[in-house]
Amino acid sequence: MFFLVPFGTLAGSFAWMGLATGDAWPWQRVVHEDGQRTLLRTLFYFEHALRELPLDVLLAWAVGAAAAHFFPQSRLGPNERSLLLRLSTSVSVLLLVGIVAGTWATAGAESVAQNLAQMPTRPGAPLDWGAHWRYHVLERLALLAAAFALFGLLAEKGQQGNSKALRQYLGSLAGFVLLTVLFGLTPEPFADARYLGHQARELFTHGLVTLPLAVGACLKLTGEVLVPSARRKTARMRAVGLAGAVAGLLAAFLILGALRTGAAQQAQTQEHYRLIAAHVFEHTLGYLLVTAVSVCCYLRWVHSTVPSAARRGPRS
Repeated sequence: MFFLVPFGTLAGSFAWMGLATGDAWPWQRVVHEDGQRTLLRTLFYFEHALRELPLDVLLAWAVGAAAAHFFPQSRLGPNERSLLLRLSTSVSVLLLVGIVAGTWATAGAESVAQNLAQMPTRPGAPLDWGAHWRYHVLERLALLAAAFALFGLLAEKGQQGNSKALRQYLGSLAGFVLLTVLFGLTPEPFADARYLGHQARELFTHGLVTLPLAVGACLKLTGEVLVPSARRKTARMRAVGLAGAVAGLLAAFLILGALRTGAAQQAQTQEHYRLIAAHVFEHTLGYLLVTAVSVCCYLRWVHSTVPSAARRGPRS
């Protein structure tokens, strides 16, 4: 499910754009909502990927930490784990460097600074410190909470939690709060139609593609577990329930807020395939980055499975 849903979403979006443009392979068709970018240029929209970078790294950090907390042992042996850790770290670094270098090459050094400062939002909008971050505050908090709740629900009968990984997860929340303070929090994310609509669309995209891919990749690596005491199990379920409630309430608020304020009318275009299908491909670099960093974080904070022969000890 965690791979079928995102790849099905990508396939459906691609088919939708093909039908809308009359081209089965619409790579060179203008599909982006700004009316300028082709599908290929949307796929490699480096400036967008760069301003999404702090948000994506935080989400990956939270996913990897939540996975390590609820599934504290990897099915990989020490050598396999070390090899995959080096590979995921290398892929993460290459993606980070590629996004920064791609932005520099296509838009210049000033654009790198502006996007890291979260200043650009949509074409024609004035540059404003932290504006892009505020376009994502509520949806990203919902995703951070959803990652914890999802792994908690998937854990079999309440595994013994990894306290180190739990501290890392709380660290991702602290990082989110710190950056929100740094970039400034205004009333717009809670009331403005454009902000509500953008956040609802982001939640839709990441909820169907980014989060399932990262969760699925981490679950493929999980191994043996330990059963906690009844007291710890109860505390864990309370935390999972709280995280799930936060994610659900935020999602409902964004969806209802977007509908009530008529957010769709504030979009750059009224062609739905540009707003939804093309937007799914706009985050392609982010999908790769979040998945790679999630796996990297998970492998750093879990223990390798001890081979069964080693657990039994030498024969007498």
